[in-house]
Amino acid sequence: MSSDVVQVSNATELQSAIDQGAAHIVVTGEISGMPMITLAEGQRLSGGTLRFGASRRRQPSQVGRTASRAVRF
Repeated sequence: MSSDVVQVSNATELQSAIDQGAAHIVVTGEISGMPMITLAEGQRLSGGTLRFGASRRRQPSQVGRTASRAVRF
């Protein structure tokens, strides 16, 4: 696992940093629309906000709505 600090500002950069084993990932600003992520043992996140979006099967009256959850670090 890399001991470097990696700064990310979008979902693609975040996933890349996770995949490359960055030990400390600093989120700048807000990243939205992320699917679920899993960090390896020893990896950590800090900084900004992650907004996770969920897509589920919805009733016709709910089409176009998305559920989300924001996590601030």
